[in-house]
Amino acid sequence: LVNGFERYPEFLPWCGAARVIEATDTIIVGELYIQKGSIRRSFITKNTLTPPARIDLSLVEGPFKSLRGYWLFEAIGSEACRVCLDLEFDFSGRLISIAFGPIFSQIAGSLVNAFCDRADQLYGQ
Repeated sequence: LVNGFERYPEFLPWCGAARVIEATDTIIVGELYIQKGSIRRSFITKNTLTPPARIDLSLVEGPFKSLRGYWLFEAIGSEACRVCLDLEFDFSGRLISIAFGPIFSQIAGSLVNAFCDRADQLYGQ
């Protein structure tokens, strides 16, 4: 689900578009377009997959000085898993930080719940 990058616009209201630039079995490079009100920004990340437990994220291009993080998936029995997201980011300039910082912080804080809700929709509880 997290790896299904191109489907993000279907269930993340702030995601205006998403596209996969490059994909292999273990790496996906993709671009996300964030749209909130009149603010629209895109960024590209390289996502390194370590199935089934981890996805590491790193910035390729975008309005950040740095962006890195990871998703962790820990099995809980055979029907569920615990999901954890850790993101660290710093914007490339003061103006971008002022305009985009609160929006991105809100998005980052709501991601795990958004993916859990989507999993419930697709797979049931």
